[in-house]
Amino acid sequence: MSMKLLGKGICPYLKQTNCILNHLNIYGCNIGNEGFLKLSDAVVQNHSLVILNIGSNSISGMQSANAIIRILKECFNILDLNISSNNMGNLSMSRIFTHLFIQGASICNLDISNCGITQIQCGTDNGRFKMGLPLQSFNFSGNILKQTLTTIMQDL
Repeated sequence: MSMKLLGKGICPYLKQTNCILNHLNIYGCNIGNEGFLKLSDAVVQNHSLVILNIGSNSISGMQSANAIIRILKECFNILDLNISSNNMGNLSMSRIFTHLFIQGASICNLDISNCGITQIQCGTDNGRFKMGLPLQSFNFSGNILKQTLTTIMQDL
């Protein structure tokens, strides 16, 4: 997907007040961080979004993690979130996890497979990690997780 298509087509459409979009699937479009940040500014305008699939788009880093969190805060109806195959790494995913599991979200299906995660910490106190999500599907495959997350998940 080109930046031109994002900037002149999809993003302005999503920002329209009469735009009702329930399912956004841009898996494998390789929009990168710059494209995702543009898209996220438009997506937060759409409060009808239920499914967001941004997997395999070369998204990484804290700025993109913060954009994902902003989307989750603004689009509180999102039930399915796929951020798989983006090299988010430990710090970015820890920030997202803090939002999902401590601050709360309504996600039922979460796919973070192949995100380059080796350990996850939620907030500053792992004891605060609570399963508040109504998860039906949780995909961690393809990440090399250490004991930290395994222990936390067993405690749930």
